[in-house]
Amino acid sequence: MDSTAATAEDTILYAAERLDFEVDEEVLQLRRSAWIRSGIYQLFADSMQVEIDRELLTAVGEAVLEDGEGRLIGDSVVLDLRSERGTVAAGVTAMEDGIYQGRTIRRVGTEHLDVDQGIFSTCRLEHPHYSFTCDAMRIEEQELAVARPLVVRVREVPVFYLPYFALSQRKGRHSGILVPSLEKDSQAGRFFRDVGYYWAPNDHFDWLASADLYRTGRFRFESTVRAAWRYSAPASSVRWIQDHNPESGRESTDLRLAHAQNFDNGLRLRLDSSASRISRSSGGLQRNWSGSAVMSKTLEGLGSATATLRSTRDLESGRVIEQLPTLTFRSQWWQFFPEDEDEGPWRNSADSLVALEGPAWYQALGLSYSGTASSERNRNAGSAISHAAIDHRWTLSARGLRLPAGLSFAPSVVFQESWFDRRRDRLSDRIVTGWTARHSFQASAGLSTTVQGIYRPKLGPLRGVLHSIDPRLTVFYTPNFEQYFQDVNGSSQDIFSGLGSSATPAERRSFSYSLSNALQIKWAGADGGEERIDLLSVQLSGSYDHLRDLRADLPGPQHFSNLGLSGRLAPTDELALRLSLPYDPYRQERGTMSITADGRWSGSDDPAAEPTPPLESSPIEADLSERQRIFADDPHANLSTAPWSASAHGTWTIPREAPSTMRVSGNLGFHPTPKWRLDYRSSFNLTSGERESQYLTVRRDLHCWTGSFSWRESSGVWSYYLVLRAKDLSDLKLENREFGVFD
Repeated sequence: MDSTAATAEDTILYAAERLDFEVDEEVLQLRRSAWIRSGIYQLFADSMQVEIDRELLTAVGEAVLEDGEGRLIGDSVVLDLRSERGTVAAGVTAMEDGIYQGRTIRRVGTEHLDVDQGIFSTCRLEHPHYSFTCDAMRIEEQELAVARPLVVRVREVPVFYLPYFALSQRKGRHSGILVPSLEKDSQAGRFFRDVGYYWAPNDHFDWLASADLYRTGRFRFESTVRAAWRYSAPASSVRWIQDHNPESGRESTDLRLAHAQNFDNGLRLRLDSSASRISRSSGGLQRNWSGSAVMSKTLEGLGSATATLRSTRDLESGRVIEQLPTLTFRSQWWQFFPEDEDEGPWRNSADSLVALEGPAWYQALGLSYSGTASSERNRNAGSAISHAAIDHRWTLSARGLRLPAGLSFAPSVVFQESWFDRRRDRLSDRIVTGWTARHSFQASAGLSTTVQGIYRPKLGPLRGVLHSIDPRLTVFYTPNFEQYFQDVNGSSQDIFSGLGSSATPAERRSFSYSLSNALQIKWAGADGGEERIDLLSVQLSGSYDHLRDLRADLPGPQHFSNLGLSGRLAPTDELALRLSLPYDPYRQERGTMSITADGRWSGSDDPAAEPTPPLESSPIEADLSERQRIFADDPHANLSTAPWSASAHGTWTIPREAPSTMRVSGNLGFHPTPKWRLDYRSSFNLTSGERESQYLTVRRDLHCWTGSFSWRESSGVWSYYLVLRAKDLSDLKLENREFGVFD
């Protein structure tokens, strides 16, 4: 019969189909489907015995011990409720990184497991394809697993031995030895990358030291120390790089320091400094230093301000370039007539018709400002050259301005005033000191709209056709500021060039235009829904420049650029055709035309086949033991893949006065069996009849491993790469790669 009981303090709960209490021995027997809970522990077993005075619990049959963090499953369990120590015979437990097994597993407290005759594997089979075995193992949950000695086995065959091994259980940032990788360089040959250690004693400090070791004797060492006292600020780092290359005779040292800090008042500080030294055995020494300090602040409701100090020094030649300092202010966009928040989105919400038209024209107008003050000094071999400049820039623009007939209008005018403490004389080209002002402005205006038409035919599954037309026109104007230019050997030169601020804007009188057409169709889907296809798009674009006269072989000016025609046709999701065609309006002839075609297809499993139900919904699961359930939860089983896939790309280039060129490339991949996959890629020049490259990859799914062989040939150079890699332990791999040249 069923029975349950609990103490008054509710410290121990237990249940079983039958309860026997031996009063003299103070022993409680729980028989058939026994369950007991004490503190954080919960135990299920066929039967249990509780020695009350010793607080000792013994479970036999298939026993499952849970502690809120994980589950231990074994043939028997002995648990000391007082010391929270326990032993599981023939135990197995699943953790995030794999499955641990042992002849005996002893829990020492709540965070440690001691394992005798331990086995670890990410392969979720009861007899794994590969495993790590050891005589003794200690697992510090969420910290470290230490094994000694460690034997790597494939099936039951030992293939590798280590007297001691530690595997981190932590996720994310934590201390530990870096796992180096064996790589191959085309010049230096094989080398080990990232041999080193990462130390993170707390959340605010870490240190990384690593080295690259080359067979040629080259040695590259890198050390980085980082400190962050608070999550927002400040944060500092020191990075040292030492590169010793005896083969090339080059020795270099780099030291970089950085500090960033955010203050509570919104002030941000960034400090950077770097020093480098390069020497060569053939002679020559380079030593450089640079440093900068940047302080910035966001001003609520105004914009942002930045102050920059920067210095660069060549310690061998003595040249020094300094910015002392550069001050910058950038405002936000200020609206002249802001909308009243109490009156709805644009105007009175009661006037719904007017509200849909957008803001009043004057509410779209606004102004932004940016200002810069800079000072630079250049010292070299005892001479010093310095200059200073102050720049003001105002931008008047309109945002979201709507005109009648659905037109959008975006005008912009930029006024700029710059002051320089020196300039070049237009006649003598010498530097003249004294503050001089430069005034300039630029203007642009954009006009665009979208016109749409919908046609709803009654033609089979066709539900509708949407045609969109998007014309756009943008005009640019900058007057000729010839007073700020001088003639140097027949070319025009800015008299303020290199003296701070931005360059004087060149004269511009031009406009650009485009006309886009798009056709979208809507179909009735097989499932009763609707499908949309972007069937066709065509764009015509060009520009006009009143100052352009590029070709002297044609009479008169040639202000218009070539017309550009481009189009895309996609009758299905798998196929797309593209066209690019320039047209010369003066010669009345086309330029180089390009036609491309892209296709992508993939197979799918038989849609009529019934999908395999998941294990948890299968009635077979009811017959599985708890131990079998661990191995039944296999992430590498029943991986679904498309049986085949194919893609193709073709390009036909047709110059006007040269032979055309046709190139095609394609990729074919298929699964001859659920475990094998073959991929082949190749590209051909159909004009010359030559193959340009080919690439073959063969992959084999090995359950918890994956193996692949890749071979590539291009321009007479071949290479291959063979790798066998554990899926869940990417650093556990065997690989080989080679390359060569065909005779």
